[in-house]
Formats: sequence, structure tokens, C-alpha cells
Amino acid sequence: MTTRIRRRRLNPANGRWSTVTIYAITNLTATQASPADLADRLRGH
Repeated sequence: MTTRIRRRRLNPANGRWSTVTIYAITNLTATQASPADLADRLRGH
């Protein structure tokens, strides 16, 4: 399964928003890992 994660952050220096896109690939299926499970794994990586 391939997952796309988009994060937005505000740059306090200039007040502009930026977007970062991250792709994660796993051999788990959607029934084996919930979105919360995947988020926990990515935070710990």
C-alpha cells in the first residue's frame, strides 16, 4: 500500500504557508493497519 501524507506549516519568519508531501510504502493492507496505526509508525520512524 502506498500512502501520501501532506503536511502544511506556517513559517513564522515570513508568515507564509508551505506544503510538504511525503510518500510511504508498506506491505500492510488497509485492514491490517488503520490510518492511526500508520501515523504512529511514521512518527516513530
